[in-house]
Amino acid sequence: MKNRSTVVLMVLVAVLFSVEPPDQIGAGVVDPCNSFASSPAGVLFSCPAGDGDALAANGLTINVTILDNVNAPIAGVLAADIWVIGCNNLLALCGGAGAISASGPTDINGQTTITARLAAGGCDTGIRVVWQGIAIGAGVCAEPCLPIDVRSCDINGNLVTNLADFAIFGASYTSPPKAYNKCVDYVAPFGTVTLPDFAKYGSHKDHSC
Repeated sequence: MKNRSTVVLMVLVAVLFSVEPPDQIGAGVVDPCNSFASSPAGVLFSCPAGDGDALAANGLTINVTILDNVNAPIAGVLAADIWVIGCNNLLALCGGAGAISASGPTDINGQTTITARLAAGGCDTGIRVVWQGIAIGAGVCAEPCLPIDVRSCDINGNLVTNLADFAIFGASYTSPPKAYNKCVDYVAPFGTVTLPDFAKYGSHKDHSC
């Protein structure tokens, strides 16, 4: 009987010490609030065909850091699990998560970058990085959107650049004197819609996913 009691006591002790402390529960699991992303401000031209401007080429590389609930970095998060969405949900992504992804898996510091072209239509005033569809820093996390304006040749966001988009472009070409529409202002210096913008738009006519 004494031996049996000793064994039970040893099991209870083992269980007690195997329970994770509260602050370790969820360690190693991505925490969208603790994770974060940053980028310079600027304008990115996109096309549903994926042949728009690259983030890195425009000096708009997005730096992403993936952390868990105790702010420890998570290495090996797949590149395909990290992409971007429109801050105001005004971007139509060609292929969903396949529209763009990180340049590689996260390193030992939980870090990676997003540098490529975005296959998308629509027009939005900012973007958010997402992990497996969950926005990093959004909602209760209260992080601001990244200050990258995305402006596509597919202005209405139906994933094909066609006559409907040309009509929208034409309503603001040239500006001035026509009303300015920043969604069709593709080329710096920004603030006017002129021949360089028309050339940019025209080179992507009929492009789609």
